[in-house]
Amino acid sequence: SDNKNTKNKSVINSNLIGQTVKNRYEIESILGHGGLCDVYLAKDKILESSGSESPYVALKVLQKEFASQPETARMLIREAQQTQRLSHPNVIRVFDFGVDGDIYFLVMEYIDGETLESLIQRSRPNGLKYHAMLSILNQILDALSYAHSLGVVHADLKPANVILTSEGHVKLLDFGVSKTHQIKHDQYAAKRKTED
Repeated sequence: SDNKNTKNKSVINSNLIGQTVKNRYEIESILGHGGLCDVYLAKDKILESSGSESPYVALKVLQKEFASQPETARMLIREAQQTQRLSHPNVIRVFDFGVDGDIYFLVMEYIDGETLESLIQRSRPNGLKYHAMLSILNQILDALSYAHSLGVVHADLKPANVILTSEGHVKLLDFGVSKTHQIKHDQYAAKRKTED
């Protein structure tokens, strides 16, 4: 049944290939499917015309069946706003977001790499080398520490939401279900004291 659903989604989503979103982002291929969104490789016509060495971006698009649901559209917009607040080398950059007709989209930097989930699968049965894993974990912790310092909690951290470049550079993805942690340190300390 899962294969059938994936196949149908591919047919539906392949309709976007060749389309241009917001007269700027030319969709070339599909990079992946998620629960609510699909991610495409797109060429940014403005970057291309400016002579950019890499005019490619990742275009995250809300699947059509969810576009009419206000809560899912709000979640995509919240992801864009939360991620735009985060300027860190280990957090994916969001450049743009919006709506073009019935297409709700988010434009992110394109990372040519693989997910940590894929790397873990590929490294079985021996597992990852200690120093490589330590480097990956340190980069993830740096990104999370930075996000937490701004009051943003990822809330969906998993190997599929971590991408690595061939050089081993880590980027955290998918802040879609992130939460703004608003409790202040003093409030937390006071709450802890009353619980003790």
